[in-house]
Amino acid sequence: RFTALADALSTVLTALERRAPIQEALAAAEEAFAAIREHGRKRDRDTEIRAAADAVRLARWLAAPEEPAATLAESSTRMLRSWAWADRALASIARADTGRVPALAHVYAALWDRARDRRAGLDAEFAGKYAAWTQASSASDDLLLVENLLDRIARPVAEQRPPVIVILDGMTAAAGIE
Repeated sequence: RFTALADALSTVLTALERRAPIQEALAAAEEAFAAIREHGRKRDRDTEIRAAADAVRLARWLAAPEEPAATLAESSTRMLRSWAWADRALASIARADTGRVPALAHVYAALWDRARDRRAGLDAEFAGKYAAWTQASSASDDLLLVENLLDRIARPVAEQRPPVIVILDGMTAAAGIE
């Protein structure tokens, strides 16, 4: 079943490289993953199944076009809603145990390279927007910053019930969503 998933993901990667229609290849990867999930001994393979799920998620993410973000606020929102999940999935497939199915090692590595390239481009785009915003010393009502956390979040919540605010400095978004 994992070999079938490796084959299906390989087909997805080939379609991405050739910029060919991808829906059929993605459907085959989804079916291969469903077969893994439905297996009777799946409890014995939790970490392998998690990595497989993350690989399929990355394949879907790579297949979806990513329009450039117009603003820093939009980039920040995408970081939390999409890119951080991709980062977590990248970490998952990077540390996946593929010893039983060597074909997965090659596919996960190729998938990692492709997704990492996309993330690097998105990071560069974000960095450019952030540098311009910082250089202009811009304030933004669109961005949730420590400086405006009380006004935008705590006070409105406090009108209904006492809020609990926890700020974790230095944590990546990928670690936070996990």
